[in-house]
Amino acid sequence: MLPVALGWLAQHGIDLGKVRGGFRTGYTQDNRPAILFGYATAPDDGHGHEVVQLRIEPIDGPTP
Repeated sequence: MLPVALGWLAQHGIDLGKVRGGFRTGYTQDNRPAILFGYATAPDDGHGHEVVQLRIEPIDGPTP
């Protein structure tokens, strides 16, 4: 299962080292199943805090 997950991450340009807070299931705005996670987009916001944004990646098939 891990090789499949790592392949999916690579296909979507996701650097596992930038994922924050773990993965969770959810839906896109148009109600497609998705994986949601925090993703670091910058090392500093000007106040010493890492910039983390919610990333929503649609997946094929039903949400586990």
